[in-house]
Amino acid sequence: MEELKTTTEIISGISAVIGLFFVGFQLRSGERLAKAQFINELARDIDFHRETESHLDREGKWYEPNEPNATIS
Repeated sequence: MEELKTTTEIISGISAVIGLFFVGFQLRSGERLAKAQFINELARDIDFHRETESHLDREGKWYEPNEPNATIS
């Protein structure tokens, strides 16, 4: 009976160590995912800004490229 208790304690200890390893792995993956999402949103915002900037002339006034008097910077 004592051997069963010792075996159970060893298995429980090993399981705890493996569990901590996977918790650490998940936390690290979550951090990487958060960084990737931030970079993705930043890139999307930069692209949106570039499109907006393309509709401004040198004085900062809004124009449509199809207008007859539109000047391209």
